[in-house]
Amino acid sequence: MSVSRREGEGMGKKKRVRPSTLAKLLAVVAPWVFVTSCAVEEPPGVAEGLGYVESVGFGSLDGQDALPEAPMDLLVTDSGDFIVLTASRGADSRPFVFDAQGSFSGRIGGAGEGPGEFAFAMVGTPLPGDSLLIHDMMQSRATVFTPEGQVGRIIQFGGQVTELIPIAWPDTVIAVVWPSGQPGRWYRVFGLGGTSAETIGEFGPAFPTDFQAMVGARRFASPGTSGRLWTIDNLSYELRGWTTHGDSVSVVRPESNWFGIPNQGFGPDSVPETHIVEVQHVGGDTVAIGLSVAREVWQEAWSGIDLTGSEVIPPAAAQLYEGVIEFRDATDGRLLGSQRFPGIVFAILPDSRIATYRLVEPGYPRITVYER
Repeated sequence: MSVSRREGEGMGKKKRVRPSTLAKLLAVVAPWVFVTSCAVEEPPGVAEGLGYVESVGFGSLDGQDALPEAPMDLLVTDSGDFIVLTASRGADSRPFVFDAQGSFSGRIGGAGEGPGEFAFAMVGTPLPGDSLLIHDMMQSRATVFTPEGQVGRIIQFGGQVTELIPIAWPDTVIAVVWPSGQPGRWYRVFGLGGTSAETIGEFGPAFPTDFQAMVGARRFASPGTSGRLWTIDNLSYELRGWTTHGDSVSVVRPESNWFGIPNQGFGPDSVPETHIVEVQHVGGDTVAIGLSVAREVWQEAWSGIDLTGSEVIPPAAAQLYEGVIEFRDATDGRLLGSQRFPGIVFAILPDSRIATYRLVEPGYPRITVYER
């Protein structure tokens, strides 16, 4: 994909994550905070591993490839380029492009409110023919970029979405929508026949009405085979199968998560430092589920030491997280395999590759991609 460069952009200054901005944003948008590996020994027999090995990484302390904020999504084009969308706003919101070897290639679009410009681009999806669909949450609009990096279509949405899944491109997408305080359901089918997205229908659970529950709630979705859609609820660890018409065909609630904590949900009233961060269909009846787990939860689960309420637990913005990938049978919830990663698993790619994020000293975001 052709991308734009600006002379000297990102050079000569060090970019670091701004803790206050990041902490405030992630408290609302996603449960991701400062990340590093921790040396807690895994209990024997819990995870045999899935054979993932490090493939490529990108992000540096300064220079054009320095990510200004935590990554929120990672897309892969047909040609193998990686597109990184971050939690940044304004000029820093422009998506990054890295080639298949992890070398920086440029940025997409500009900063602003004009065609091809972004204010808060953190949601996207690859399209057939190496094009991209990138949604700006602040401007509630999606832009199609051609393989040459040119603006194709601009589609205005009526609200914010956190995920877009083309099911009959260029006419129809399913979106995971963001609760706006108004009644509605999590999954919405949009027709894209004009310049504004038209709501064709909605399905799934109703939005929470309690503000605190609304802030903590997230849904994640992945297209499957034979017209299926897989979704997961981060508050109840519930995996559902749907038709693309919105008909529920299966519901699975695993009895416990990867490290043995009973399934009592993952929200503020249960295990607040454990979060589901992604779901992806990886073939047949198998789905991959990404989890992030606070260091203190690992220590408590594996050492038997109760750290709840202890002064050793740091503020939320400074907690240390580990990532886990579960492969589960979507028909019965059985755990088929799992693997632990240093850093948060923030993206599971359709070819089963895994992308993790963590802060590398002295404090810059680093993305690592793993493959089997």
